[in-house]
Order: sequence, then C-alpha cells, then structure tokens
Amino acid sequence: MSTRCSIGWLVALLGLAFFWVAEGKDEKLPRIKPSKVDLTKSKDREKLFGKWMSGTDFKVEMATRRTKNEKVLYFECEGAKDKWRGIFVPSVAQEAPYVMAQFGEKDATKTIAGYIALGYQPQFVVNNKNYWCFTLSKGAGIASEAAELAKLGISAPEVK
Repeated sequence: MSTRCSIGWLVALLGLAFFWVAEGKDEKLPRIKPSKVDLTKSKDREKLFGKWMSGTDFKVEMATRRTKNEKVLYFECEGAKDKWRGIFVPSVAQEAPYVMAQFGEKDATKTIAGYIALGYQPQFVVNNKNYWCFTLSKGAGIASEAAELAKLGISAPEVK
C-alpha cells in the first residue's frame, strides 16, 4: 500500500517537474534595443509635452485627441507613480497607434513581437527603470511618424 502511494507521488512530482521545465522555456523572441533619446533636444521636446496626468486621464486624453484627428507621437510615463504625458500631432490617414507601457523586458518584448506579427512597427521603445513605454503603428503614416520622432531626437528601436 505504501509502495503504491510512493509511486503515485513520484509520478505526480515528475509530471509537475516536466510542466514546470516546459513552461520555463522561452519561445524565440526578438531582441529589442530601445530607442535613443537625444538629450540635447530635451528642451525642444519639453515645449511640446502636455501636462503630467494619471494613466486613466491619459487614455481619456488620447481618445479626445483622436476625435480631433490627433494622435500621440511620443509619451513618457512613470509607471510606479502613474504619471503620464504625451506629445500629440495631427494624425494622417492610418490606424490609431497602439500605445503601451509594461513592466519587464520579457513581457514588453512578447507584446511587441505579437504586434509585429500583425503588421505593426515599433516607432519608439523606451526603458525607464524596467518600465517599457512604446508605440506601434501600421499604415500610411509610418514614415512620417519616424521623421517627426527623428526631429525630436528619438530614434527607432532596433529589432533583431
């Protein structure tokens, strides 16, 4: 009787160990080198930023601006403090950008990879104390967005 119980436990433990090891294996994710943000242009960017607000208020601001045919080009967030602010520009005919901030490189990379598979391109990716902020866009305005970001001293991220 105790032998059956021990074998049962052994099988259960081996099964759990197998699933734990299998779950821990990483799928092939791209390497993402964040955008470079030119500090010499910070005064130019500062003039364009809106005020700091909560994440909820920032979502409302983005929705309101979308009704005015504007979109967020670049944003900063301090996730732990729930402080957000953005630079908004007139929108060209394209889908609204996917704007996101996530804690942790692995989760951010998974999200970015998933959107790349759907045809989106990352416009900028910034890592602020392991809080990853990024926008992904697709459509006709991608090149003009990249040019606008470059004028502000923000390079495109490298995705390998």
